[in-house]
Amino acid sequence: MSTVRDFYDFLDKIAPFAAQESWDNSGFLVGDGSRRVEKVLVALDATEPVLDEACRIGAQLIITHHPVIFGGVKSVTDETVTGRVLLTLAEKGLA
Repeated sequence: MSTVRDFYDFLDKIAPFAAQESWDNSGFLVGDGSRRVEKVLVALDATEPVLDEACRIGAQLIITHHPVIFGGVKSVTDETVTGRVLLTLAEKGLA
């Protein structure tokens, strides 16, 4: 069975994170790299509906085109969309 880190390493081989622009924030952003992965959800953005779907299907990993953390994050609370998404990822153990 694969781990979160295995998926990261695979993606890095086909689209190296080192080639990203200086302003971008690609890569492994949230979670435990050693966590085993049986189901992956692929999406454009890590929105609340995407998180709901990931939880519904029992995914352990979400791979998105746009990074979940792009600008400066000052807090992780339920008061902003980004905060709610990051809080849910952490609470549910999603990477």
